[in-house]
Amino acid sequence: MVIIPFELFFSEIGNWWGKNPFIHAPNSKEHEIDIVAFGVDKNQILLGECKWKNASVGHDVIHLLEERSHFFHRSSTELILFSKQGFSQECLRVAKEKEVRLVEFKDMI
Repeated sequence: MVIIPFELFFSEIGNWWGKNPFIHAPNSKEHEIDIVAFGVDKNQILLGECKWKNASVGHDVIHLLEERSHFFHRSSTELILFSKQGFSQECLRVAKEKEVRLVEFKDMI
């Protein structure tokens, strides 16, 4: 696994629930992002997903997080995935290609 160093200092960290700001239908679905962290100048953002299941995380999670990143208009966006059980080979490939950070539970303890 490739470790990409962080160059972002956070001013606010939390999670986010909300509707796609580009769809104005009253019955549009809610979306969730597990981790939202803003840089000091608010032009940088880190978005993350945490998957706590007994299976490898697939590349679809990267694509979903990437889609949701468009809800926020920032000059710099970093994506990170956390997984209890690791990542599929396809997820590893896509993450390397798109420079998405991947963190397994075993790497946190």
